[in-house]
Amino acid sequence: MTKLKELTFRNFYKKLLFIEDTNNLNVLNKGYGIEIDGDENGLLVYGYVDQDQGICFNIFSIVKEEDGEIVKYNDKPVEEKINHRIRLSDVQDLRGYEVELDPDILERYVARAMELNEKFFESESKDALRYNMQIDQYRHLIFPDDLEC
Repeated sequence: MTKLKELTFRNFYKKLLFIEDTNNLNVLNKGYGIEIDGDENGLLVYGYVDQDQGICFNIFSIVKEEDGEIVKYNDKPVEEKINHRIRLSDVQDLRGYEVELDPDILERYVARAMELNEKFFESESKDALRYNMQIDQYRHLIFPDDLEC
């Protein structure tokens, strides 16, 4: 597991990630009334680009991670379509990694991911720019549509 600021745009954009984040666990518990057992240590989130906020994450599940594997899921955030936005700039010093899930588990999150993709779609040209891997080394960490030279 590494700090999120050491990852790249490709690790975030339209990907599922585990973020070791107890602060947002508490927000979900106290602010949204989602019950947690207390042994959860992070979140399963989906990364997207918001034109105004840069790279953001939508929470799909409250999870318990052990030894690089998610062993427990609480899917209330995705079931209730909670729109608590986490900006990369707020969590870039936290640890996390890109997650590969079993297709049976992944299926639970596909519809919500598609909704977010549709909601934050801006244009064909912007989408083409985001899929251009040749410029990845010049992308700004938080605002990947901006290039640093």
